[in-house]
Amino acid sequence: MTCSPLQQAIGERPAPVTVNGVAIPRDAIAREAQNHPAAKPIAAWQAAARALVVRELLLQEARRAGIVPQPQTDALGRRETDDEAMMRALVEREVKVPVADLESCRRYYDNNRNRFRDSDGTVQPFDLVAGHVAHYLHARASRTALAQYVARLVAAADIDGIALDAERHRVN
Repeated sequence: MTCSPLQQAIGERPAPVTVNGVAIPRDAIAREAQNHPAAKPIAAWQAAARALVVRELLLQEARRAGIVPQPQTDALGRRETDDEAMMRALVEREVKVPVADLESCRRYYDNNRNRFRDSDGTVQPFDLVAGHVAHYLHARASRTALAQYVARLVAAADIDGIALDAERHRVN
């Protein structure tokens, strides 16, 4: 059997990756690697393996919690897979994101006025950008909360073949 171009570029075969005894197939990692641009093929492989480990952790937790998939369809008619629906439902249930109140938005605006300059250098008034600030703070809090949740799952899991730092795990 011949190696794929990615395996040839990586060199020696990476160790098998498992999550709580469930193997992540090498071909799945190789397919996922295309979604993780990197300077070196091994970096793309590692990023892909990490992404698939997180996916497997979320799916295992969703199954453990008894979540039944209820796929949604977007405005373009695209339907979630059952796995996507289970992961979404798990995150919606388990990850609590605080809502930025007006005071928090105002504080962020006051501390970051330079971010709100228009093309001629004038600082835009708070009332004009308050909605953008609230959206930004919510998105940032969502990423942080999800990263913390995933870090807890990583810390409790038996993961072999790839290193995941539970305290530094980032979700983009």
